[in-house]
Amino acid sequence: MCNNQQAYKFLSGTGMGSPFNSMSPSIKLANGVCISLNRINDSNSTQSNIFIDINGTNPPNINGKDLFVFIFRFNEGKILPEGYNWGKNNDLTTPNLQGNCNKKAQFGGTYCATVIMNAGWEMPKNYPW
Repeated sequence: MCNNQQAYKFLSGTGMGSPFNSMSPSIKLANGVCISLNRINDSNSTQSNIFIDINGTNPPNINGKDLFVFIFRFNEGKILPEGYNWGKNNDLTTPNLQGNCNKKAQFGGTYCATVIMNAGWEMPKNYPW
């Protein structure tokens, strides 16, 4: 397990809590990557959040830098990057949407995995850092 009580942050520097707390099932891969499954607290929900920290629980622990957010849609058997439904018609690197891959977005970093996916799973030149 990747049990880490340290709070993670959004790109803006505000706190987002810990996706790797003791209440969330998680695994640590041989290469150190941590993956956590966080069920949404709604009994009618058909999805769950998946958090992937690419360097384990080591710093910087910032959403969009070393932490990426995906959703698992139970009924469809799909894992998709958070913001996939916004990324088709919007520039996800502006501060316009609250989860955009931008330091000025309210929950900045949440849609960064979609930005990377839309660029063929590579960091595009306009990636925020």
